[in-house]
Amino acid sequence: MSHDLTTLELLMSSVPETVDPRSTISPAMIANFTSDPSTARSVAGNGTVQAAREAPRSTAPPEMASALADLPTLSIGGDSALLARTASPSSPHAVPVAESADLAVHAVLGEGGFGIVYAAEQRSLGREVALKVVKATDRPRELAALLHEARLMGSLEHPGIIPIHALGTDSAGRPVLVMKRIEGTSWQELLDDPEHPAWESLAPDPADRLAAHLDILEQVTTTIAFGHSRDILHRDIKPSNVMIGSFGEVYVADWGIALEMSATNRFHGPIGTPAFLAPEMAIGDADAMDERTDVYLLGATLHYVLVNGPRHRGNTVRDVLLSAAQSAPIDYPSSVPAALGELANRATSFHKDDRPATALEFRDGIGEYLKHRASVALAARAAASLEEGVRAATATDDEHGARARSLLVQARFGFGEALREWPENPDALEGLERALDAALAIEIADRSLRAARAILGEMKSPSDASRESVAALDAALAAERRERDEALAFARDHDPGVARRKRTIFLAILAIAGTGLTIGMRHSRLTGTGAPVPHTIVLPLGLALLLSPVAFWLRADLGKSAVNRRFLAIIYVVCGASATLRAIAYVYQTRIEHMMTFELLLIATATAILGVTFQRIFFWVAAGSVACAFLAQQFPLWLEIFYVPPFLGLIALSTLAQKSGTIAKTKV
Repeated sequence: MSHDLTTLELLMSSVPETVDPRSTISPAMIANFTSDPSTARSVAGNGTVQAAREAPRSTAPPEMASALADLPTLSIGGDSALLARTASPSSPHAVPVAESADLAVHAVLGEGGFGIVYAAEQRSLGREVALKVVKATDRPRELAALLHEARLMGSLEHPGIIPIHALGTDSAGRPVLVMKRIEGTSWQELLDDPEHPAWESLAPDPADRLAAHLDILEQVTTTIAFGHSRDILHRDIKPSNVMIGSFGEVYVADWGIALEMSATNRFHGPIGTPAFLAPEMAIGDADAMDERTDVYLLGATLHYVLVNGPRHRGNTVRDVLLSAAQSAPIDYPSSVPAALGELANRATSFHKDDRPATALEFRDGIGEYLKHRASVALAARAAASLEEGVRAATATDDEHGARARSLLVQARFGFGEALREWPENPDALEGLERALDAALAIEIADRSLRAARAILGEMKSPSDASRESVAALDAALAAERRERDEALAFARDHDPGVARRKRTIFLAILAIAGTGLTIGMRHSRLTGTGAPVPHTIVLPLGLALLLSPVAFWLRADLGKSAVNRRFLAIIYVVCGASATLRAIAYVYQTRIEHMMTFELLLIATATAILGVTFQRIFFWVAAGSVACAFLAQQFPLWLEIFYVPPFLGLIALSTLAQKSGTIAKTKV
């Protein structure tokens, strides 16, 4: 079925430029056009176009006269003005009108290039019928075409084919075809007019229109399959050749260029409606035409239903024919269900072997879609939510982020319901993956690892990129957790608020013990007349030993942080320093009031260190200790009294810090 461009151009030159791409190219049209010497062309080395000129002439006028003579004469009457349309140069008086005719014409139902269809009353049976006649009775090819159509349709008795009531001639010997009159409209009119009154009974809800069109196409396909079972190809399947009755009946009309597959003398040349043609029809390869040629036309009709436009387009009829000869696949928009787009492309494939083998196989494809249309509808609604959710996800505010999540949840639920109805729904499978990808992107952006893992788990076959993004988020969050834990541990280790209550208890015990020791020192001094007292060296050591069980009891709390550990260390260092100071005073025979003044300065230094490294509150104790050291020098008689304020200050300030929760700045 390969032809070079020059051959195609020569073949297509046999088609008049004035032909509407949506009208039918018939052998009679080609013959009338090519019989004019001014349009005669030939193909060098190929007799295709010449055969196109000669084939329609196989019926000579004498043979036509014999065929017509065998037909019964029909009595036709009615509106003479309407019947005058059939006048021709060779028959200027048109269809003769009989006053008492059985067939009374009263209206025109339709008119084409070569014929007219009238509405008439068949008086003998009291019913409405349709009469089809040719307009130019001086053209035997057109008369032969009408006889061919009548006899072929008469041989096909099927609910989807308009019944033929009679074939005869008028009183002038011209053929008249009497058919059932269809009360309804053409499918083309329904496609062109969404507000057509017939939709009220067929599909009032616009959402059901696609299903209604597909139901019509299924019935058309069944009728075509019946024709194939009788070895007949229709070759002109299109919406304008389909009639829809008042009660939804579907009829395939216009079998005028139908081909009996057993015929040996086939017409070679472009034939059919250019906007719908299969490649073998566009190039006039009659020998290549078979059931799959009609399957192509069914696919082109499905294309029209899906996009409300013809399969082949062009600025001229020859451009359209060239498009048909090439028959490139269509990239359907997302609004077209993927299953139907795939079926239309497969049925209109350039290579016949790629098309469904039979009309019934094509019908099964439509039936499969209709069976799952609930799933398809769910998937379509979910797809709308998905697209809206993806748009909302691009916004940066929290309100849009929440809306995007909500829409994507709706989309995922909708796709899930669609797959529950039809697990193999390709639109739902693809849409669900897209929805999960979009939801995963949102959770990754929000650093929600648990939600991201849940979404990843829903994916049937997650991509490497999806896995890597979740793994990267997991690693990043783990690193952040480690940093946060280290920071919290560091902060807790240096937080003076840790174990504050236990520390207050320890300080209270220290203050009470210190006060007791002070009383003891005063007693020693008074009994020793101011001389150094050796046994006072052990008093700080005794204080340290006394505090050790308390420190052991509180070790679980005081040992939790570096601050408290430093606190204990300072206390014990002060005790040790105090013992050392008393030992030095004993060795050098220093008077006790001088030694105790230095000890108060030692306490002031220790509490100042606590203020710097622990809590600023201890600066008050340090200041008080310095003041007491100064007073001790001025009033040595009351030396021991000046020991009491630092210890009482420790108790009071620690209690105040405990109650107020004050935590001072800690130097690290």
